[in-house]
Amino acid sequence: MPRFFSPTVAASIGLAILAFAAPGRARAESIDPIAAQKRPLIEDPPTFTEPSSATTTVAPDISSWKRDRDRWRNWRISGGAGVRFGSFTVNGDSTGAVIPFHLDLGARRRHTFLYGSYDVFGIDARFGAADPGDGTMRFATTTELGDGSGLVHRVGVNARRAFGSITEHDGGLEAWGEAGIGLQHIRWDAGGVWTRPDLALAVGVTGLGLGKNKHAGFGIALRVLVSRRNDTAGAMAVCGGPCDAATAPSGFDRSFLFDLSVPFGN
Repeated sequence: MPRFFSPTVAASIGLAILAFAAPGRARAESIDPIAAQKRPLIEDPPTFTEPSSATTTVAPDISSWKRDRDRWRNWRISGGAGVRFGSFTVNGDSTGAVIPFHLDLGARRRHTFLYGSYDVFGIDARFGAADPGDGTMRFATTTELGDGSGLVHRVGVNARRAFGSITEHDGGLEAWGEAGIGLQHIRWDAGGVWTRPDLALAVGVTGLGLGKNKHAGFGIALRVLVSRRNDTAGAMAVCGGPCDAATAPSGFDRSFLFDLSVPFGN
């Protein structure tokens, strides 16, 4: 080693290096960790995560008419029973007040109801129960011809369509119109039968209560039966009341009936 690198000189240089480095090291060791946390850092960019598939969704509120419509999306069996009040006409003569009892059975989907019906009621005509084709006996009073009383059976098929409704989730009220065809079978007590077709027209209102699997309610309606007479062929023109021109008699009977019924089904 040269002389200027004597042990004394080397020791002096080492002490100087230690003296120079010690203050910096002390300063580094005296840094407050809390202050270090307050130093501004580069913020990480925001991250976006996809929603979890397990997230619970709230079902939208379904209006009551939609729920009612869904209840009738499939065909449902529906029946009914009730009574009618009104008049029944045979060859232009009213039989007076009649009270038919009726049963209905069919199927309904949405606003359409297709069903069959059966009516039975007694009548009391004001003319003798002569041959229905013999118009000359309409006003006969011969006791041997009977008193015109009899029993009527009627079967029919009908199509009903609701055209207005006020509904809630558990039922509602609806207005409807109906058309159908039927067959009347009249059996006179004194003897003889007469079978004739008819056309049925009706309008009404029905209130229904809806359960999960059952329904029931109450309905009222006005029904008109139109059937052909058999005593007007070749009839002369006449005046059935005050008139200014004579015409042939009407070829149809019209019967008006007020209907009360109780519908029910699954």
